[in-house]
Amino acid sequence: MKINIASKDQFYNLSIQYEVDENVDEVWQLIATNSGFAKWFPELKIEDRADQKVLVFEMADFREEMTVRSYSPQRQIAYDWAGATITFTIEEIARGSQLVFEERIPKHFGNEFSTPSKDMAGWLVQNECLSHLLNGEKLPEVKKLQQKWESYVQSHIGDGN
Repeated sequence: MKINIASKDQFYNLSIQYEVDENVDEVWQLIATNSGFAKWFPELKIEDRADQKVLVFEMADFREEMTVRSYSPQRQIAYDWAGATITFTIEEIARGSQLVFEERIPKHFGNEFSTPSKDMAGWLVQNECLSHLLNGEKLPEVKKLQQKWESYVQSHIGDGN
């Protein structure tokens, strides 16, 4: 995985790029459909509304609806993420697909659940899980991934507050 964290003005930009064995159709099914979300991020689902698609994050006593900014099948999905913007872009390559993840997150991002550094570490965890799934591998232990990626983000931006 190629990872870049940049700081510009009032935002952090996280970029993750990696190649996977699966074709573009399989990647799209995993990152942009309800059946795919169930495998790697079960708190998410896409709802079709009369005028737009909405991404719903739901767990226990919490529900948030976020605007889907782009939904181009087999190419790109982008959505709001509690004040940040998330984009997944897929490209066909000779042996599978290349997946590019980007997060543009305000430096002042945060609430009782998260900070910029925690959110970026969380997306690094999710992308590593996606990489494993798309390469036909078993999912790694999430707690170990969280520690690994929290340390990585800390070393690049500090606590992100």
